[in-house]
Amino acid sequence: MTEKDVTFVALLKDCILKKDLHKGSKVHADILKKGLLGKSPYIASALISMYAKCGSLPKATQVFEALPVRNVVSWNALLAGYGHQKHYCEIFDCFGRMQRDSISPNAITFICVLKACIGIRSVEKGKQIHNEIVRRGLLDNHILVGTTLVDMYAKCGELHKAQKLLEELHVRNVVSWNALIAGYTQHGKGIEAFTCFEQMQNEGYCPDVVTFICILNACGKIISVEKGKQIHKEIMIRGLLEKHVSLGNALVDMYAKCGDLAKAQNVLEQLPVRNVVSWSTLISGYAQAGLGHEALSCFDNMQSDGLCANVVTFISILKACGNEGNIDKGKKIHEEILNRGFLEKDISLGVALVDMYTKCGLLTKAEDLFEELLVRDVVSWSALIAGYAEKGYRHEALNCFEQMQREGIFPDAVTFACILSACGENINADSGKEIHHQIVRKGLLVENDTYQLFSRYVFEMWRPS
Repeated sequence: MTEKDVTFVALLKDCILKKDLHKGSKVHADILKKGLLGKSPYIASALISMYAKCGSLPKATQVFEALPVRNVVSWNALLAGYGHQKHYCEIFDCFGRMQRDSISPNAITFICVLKACIGIRSVEKGKQIHNEIVRRGLLDNHILVGTTLVDMYAKCGELHKAQKLLEELHVRNVVSWNALIAGYTQHGKGIEAFTCFEQMQNEGYCPDVVTFICILNACGKIISVEKGKQIHKEIMIRGLLEKHVSLGNALVDMYAKCGDLAKAQNVLEQLPVRNVVSWSTLISGYAQAGLGHEALSCFDNMQSDGLCANVVTFISILKACGNEGNIDKGKKIHEEILNRGFLEKDISLGVALVDMYTKCGLLTKAEDLFEELLVRDVVSWSALIAGYAEKGYRHEALNCFEQMQREGIFPDAVTFACILSACGENINADSGKEIHHQIVRKGLLVENDTYQLFSRYVFEMWRPS
């Protein structure tokens, strides 16, 4: 790179770092004025990256299409830009175009395309890319390509394939192992994640912060507080909590999921840095355990720390308000959600509010709020049906159940559990048969909790008097 290349690339990288599109546009104008855009592939790729990462993909594409000569560097910049904005289909289109233009893809190209396969969870496309990587001999020389392949297979659920590939890699590192451990954890296979964790250490690889976060998540999945405590001890020995708030949050989450909420709170209180995620994790743990009073107390403490609640916090604290029947606090939370404009952005908050009002006995308010929701899905319908069921309004629950289907929303296992709970032994015989048939058609009788509910209520309905 020339001195001018270095200068402009540095300026554009600074714009990316600060997300300063206005300044980036000025740098672009200066580049055009000096006639450098068509002469330097480095400046061109940096400019494309700047526009894409600052949120202006059309401008990034415009710069790319205007280039007199396009090489693998400029193509990769565009691919990475689309990936940054999660426009995965465009990545596949670009990959096809560059091959038609006889541009030979390199390791960076394949990494971008593999990440797109992860984005759309397409293991078939991933296998095609894998074959092409092997054909070009890139797997043995590029550790990041191998690691991204492991990550692709793991995230797409091909865990056996991911592990086999990792074991066949000539060169692997802690990042490769992290990809596999994260995959096992993500798919609820905590025991296998621990086996990998031990194997990587036996091979001399030292776990990093990402490894510890993944393995703590695995402890939460398998409800193993003893294993979690061992990991906690190792983290403390290595002094990692002082530098990594995300690791502290993972510890709080692990203890909460394992049911040791006192320890979760103790860990949080000792963290050198706490953020909204730390508090939300603990609040969620208390709310899920039905300890609404403790959740509300944590919420107050979080605000005393000067932290603003996020969507996750609000959902958990609304659940706590419902469990406690604390309608006054629930109304205040509702008002804060409206003031911050969150309700238009996240349907789950609307569902949580409907649930809170129904549990607090304000069914009319729940109905009004439900009618105002921009999107009504099976979750929001189930929340309203559950509210009617809990308060003994069987006919209203059944009417909602029928109305949701008229609007094209199909019930899931939770909905059926709610409607069966609402109807009980007083269910109308015809309605009971129809619900029975729907459950059978959906194959839900093999799901244990739904089967138990069905047995409890529908058997009572058919039992001779």
